[in-house]
Amino acid sequence: MIRTSIPRWRHAVRRARMALIAVLGACLCVVAGTTIALAAGHRATAGSWGTARRGPGASGFVQLLNFGSGFTLQDGLACPFPRDCTVFYRGPGRSTSRHQPAFRTVSLIRGRWGRPREVPGLATIYYSFFGCARPGACLAAGARPEKARSQVDLAAAAIEVRGTWHAAIPVPGLAALGGNAGSAVTAEACSRSDWCILAGYIRHKKVGDFLISERSGAWTKPHPVPGLIGSISCDPAGACTAVGSRPNGLFAVSGTDGAWHAARPIAVPAALQGAQLGAVSCTSASDCTAIGELGQEGVTAPQVLAVTERHGSWGTLSVLPGTTGYHAINGDLADTMVTSLSCTAPGQCVMTGYHASDSYGEYDNIDQARPFIATQVNGAWQAARALPGLAALNRGGVADIASASCASPGNCAVTGFYTLAGCNAQVCYERPFVAAEIRGAWSRAQSVPGLAVQITGINAGAFISCSRAAGCVAVGSYKGRGGFPPTRLWATFRG
Repeated sequence: MIRTSIPRWRHAVRRARMALIAVLGACLCVVAGTTIALAAGHRATAGSWGTARRGPGASGFVQLLNFGSGFTLQDGLACPFPRDCTVFYRGPGRSTSRHQPAFRTVSLIRGRWGRPREVPGLATIYYSFFGCARPGACLAAGARPEKARSQVDLAAAAIEVRGTWHAAIPVPGLAALGGNAGSAVTAEACSRSDWCILAGYIRHKKVGDFLISERSGAWTKPHPVPGLIGSISCDPAGACTAVGSRPNGLFAVSGTDGAWHAARPIAVPAALQGAQLGAVSCTSASDCTAIGELGQEGVTAPQVLAVTERHGSWGTLSVLPGTTGYHAINGDLADTMVTSLSCTAPGQCVMTGYHASDSYGEYDNIDQARPFIATQVNGAWQAARALPGLAALNRGGVADIASASCASPGNCAVTGFYTLAGCNAQVCYERPFVAAEIRGAWSRAQSVPGLAVQITGINAGAFISCSRAAGCVAVGSYKGRGGFPPTRLWATFRG
């Protein structure tokens, strides 16, 4: 299958991103400075969050690399070990241009932040994907324009080996397959066995979609797959599973240490033909759960779908209960976005998303966004519902549960943002929130401690990572009110 354009769901991701940018009224092109905020690294009592506070930083443009919308499930926070994390973001580089900020990382080692570092060669990359197999061994990838032909995009990746970032280069092996054909990255994951995996496609009559693996700078040959890979997940032992969509159905392919098995079909009822999978989370080599979507934006929002693999056998795709029936505001179109999926044991998962009402015109705007959260218990999905306490905070009508992470079944946490009264297309004041699930019961959403001042910006709550051993860490960004205040990153710990 030859691809001549970005797949439909990628267009939806881009449109949703632009909608959030417009409604929140935050132009990061004029940001004047950056600092890092973090919370004290002490262990807190169950259910309590530490106070966010400032840390090291630099001046210039900043943009977190997670937009909290669409089937990308990009996560700008990679925590391969408890409290050993890397935050990926766009920030100031050697160039003085505010329109081309550098790709940067900052590490969190045993609860303490290091200094921000620039990743060379990624300044022009977009649709970024990244992860870490362990501290000091990470991969950042995406598509960037070819220097000689600006209309042609090439898949490119930068590798961190033993704590040193190597400059981004075109993904090895693709040029031999497609000559000068364009290519792109659609998903990425890293495993505990030090392998990182990229999925993507190349515009060439003989090679369409592929998987390719990397370890310490050594790349395997591209492995062809029968359709577009939407997501990859690696279990705690290092085995990885990728799920994707093809014109005649859905499929999954699994592998270990850079070697892949044959793709397996996933059963799709006739009424759900045309569905796409965009998120997967695996707890072992043969136990995974995937989330998908069916339908396009319209008067009624697209459906959210789910399918689970147990002991190596995939079930049948079905509609996620409680996610249907959302209608747009008069004159708008309704849309659905899945923002996160986290599983800790076979059939034990949490997913988040939101329904949105979008208006169109000279500018794209989200006029309403209603987040939902759903829990899978012993393989059965409970009906999606609102997060307790979020509606009371969300006086502006636009909110997003941007990220969820679980430490064990029934013990999870989420972060995101809500808007204050007076939110409209020109200005929208927002604040980040956090909430925790303890032994199966969700606490009420609360503002991040230490960020009580009124703030505005994009993705005030961005991403979260939880572990059994060290609780949770949430990271986000915000921009202060008035003039041209700096955009700042924050982090808070729980447990």
